[in-house]
Amino acid sequence: MVLTIALLMPADRQWHAHRAPIWLSLGTDLTPMAIARDAVVNATIFLPLGTLLYLHFSRGRRRWGAALAATTLVAAAFSTTMETGQYLLAWRESSLLDVISDTIGAIIGAGIAVVVTRLPRPAEALSADLEKESARRAA
Repeated sequence: MVLTIALLMPADRQWHAHRAPIWLSLGTDLTPMAIARDAVVNATIFLPLGTLLYLHFSRGRRRWGAALAATTLVAAAFSTTMETGQYLLAWRESSLLDVISDTIGAIIGAGIAVVVTRLPRPAEALSADLEKESARRAA
């Protein structure tokens, strides 16, 4: 809900001055620095969403690839929906680059979740070490 509200809030004056009434425009009228800033901000906003979606889709499943694919599809669909909403608002601009950077941010967030969930937990690592040690002593 908060993410939806934030993505539909009015942009600053610089962005409003460059508004192109095109659905999913490429935003090529912006400076490279503005495009980079926008991409980083969008990716950062979608990073937690990617993490949460991955954790949701990977519950009870061992196939991390399917969870990553589902996360990517849902994040891209949500971003496209938000950009369509921005297109319908007079004070916002719809951008294909935003959809791409949002989706990349969600993929990075999911990647972080993949790595963190695959790390051995300290208690599991300790019990595995103890089992190895007891097996070595028994042999």
